[in-house]
Amino acid sequence: MPSRTRSTGLAVVLLVAALVATLSAASGGATARGAPARGGAAEAAHRDEAAAKPNIIFFLADDMATFHLRHMPNTRRYVFASGARFTNFYANVSLCCPSRVSLLTGKYAHNTGIGGNEFPDGFHGFHVGDESSRTFAVALRRRAGYSTGLLGKYLNEYPFVESSPRNAVPRTYVPPGWLDWAVPIRGQFYGVDYLLNRNGRILRKRGPRDYLGDLLARRALRKIEKNEDRGGLALVLASYGPHMPEPASPKEKGDPALAARIARQVLPRTPDFDEPDISDKPRRIRRLDRLSATHEERIDRIFRRQLFSLASLDRYVGEVVSVLRRTGQLDNTYLVFSSDNGYHMGHHRLPIGKNLPYLTDVRVPMGIRGPGITPGTIVRDVTGTIDVAPTFADMADIRLPWVHDGESVLPLAEGRPAETWRRFFLIQRGAIGDVPGRWAAEPARGEERRAAVLGGGWRGVVSQRWQYVRWGSGEEELYDGATDPYQLDNILAVPAEERTQEQRQALNDGRAALARLTRCAGAAECA
Repeated sequence: MPSRTRSTGLAVVLLVAALVATLSAASGGATARGAPARGGAAEAAHRDEAAAKPNIIFFLADDMATFHLRHMPNTRRYVFASGARFTNFYANVSLCCPSRVSLLTGKYAHNTGIGGNEFPDGFHGFHVGDESSRTFAVALRRRAGYSTGLLGKYLNEYPFVESSPRNAVPRTYVPPGWLDWAVPIRGQFYGVDYLLNRNGRILRKRGPRDYLGDLLARRALRKIEKNEDRGGLALVLASYGPHMPEPASPKEKGDPALAARIARQVLPRTPDFDEPDISDKPRRIRRLDRLSATHEERIDRIFRRQLFSLASLDRYVGEVVSVLRRTGQLDNTYLVFSSDNGYHMGHHRLPIGKNLPYLTDVRVPMGIRGPGITPGTIVRDVTGTIDVAPTFADMADIRLPWVHDGESVLPLAEGRPAETWRRFFLIQRGAIGDVPGRWAAEPARGEERRAAVLGGGWRGVVSQRWQYVRWGSGEEELYDGATDPYQLDNILAVPAEERTQEQRQALNDGRAALARLTRCAGAAECA
């Protein structure tokens, strides 16, 4: 999809920069107080070009499902209701590291080579495969002069220093493309006693004031306030919540009114929760028992802890919007909110976890607010994690200089219908590492790890209406989202002769799309 251009405004900026440089040279290269001029025409032009760019601020949650969004009033008001909401946005792999790599690079997992969280995947695979040189941060920094920053969670097992010394990096390592780097290297999931790599310096942080989420949010607010050029800031605020152990700020934990509201909450009992009849599901899922009352209570307790965690993230969204408005930058800023993957909690009798093909796991919230986007816009086209990096490049009026699988969704958000757009998006199971003696890449409950490998490998495709999945066992599933939004009735459990012509066509289309997308490379092939 062609990138938008802002050639007229940019030409004016460059002309002014050249004129300033000429006048400076004519005056002997001195500033008003006689100090040496700090840069020539090229530097001034590059700086002013960055100033003409809009800000890009990306809020990235961890293990947040679509059903969590209703509990985040600031996020719904200031991002989703004030811009475009994507109703069919999917994670290629419903697992932290592979999904984040797709977000960074614009590629499906089979093209990044990162299928899991742990060695030989995780940060190790990303680093040795040189994918770190092909991220939107590198493109925005080098091709558009953006001031880039990542504050929070990066990739699992960063920095990789244990299992492969030949490919290890020091704890002070900062990947290419990031001008400001504040990423924890130990203790990060709890946020109260941790080591932080801040631009190559390792800092020990502990105590309530240094709660990780609050510290990173304050850093983000300072960066926005100091954004003197009023543009050219690309900032990722990557939360560790609501991932287990559901970290939350002492501010939220100490709020009695919030505690009273959350105490009344239970996970919504949608039709797929503790699904009564799973005879249509694959064999290993059919073995699952109904949830006990004790198990349901435990799910509700975890859900309430997630709400505390999300309340902190929701507060950060509100604080960022407030500072942008106060500094006059809000109208020139894209605010993007999403999650790396979804999460199931008793749905289809699955206890707690991710990495399965159902909508709870693979469909994630996505909203974009910014210049040219009409509030209340709904985008129903099939989009996903591979589209984020191309979208950020489009916002900066550049192209990604490497082969990537996704496309910019900015025209869709702006209400400009695409000439062509993909019908299907590839979803697949992430790899689960099992290296004896290795420390866990991230905390996970035993039931989550068991659920992640339930049924073995699988791959599938989703469209606006249909979802097709093929398991490693050869079993297949097909769901019609128009008539069965909770995926209760696998169409392929019905004898072939009883299926409608429309259902038979959907099955053929799904099988063909899966065969094609499993091998695709580049936006044209992956469309």
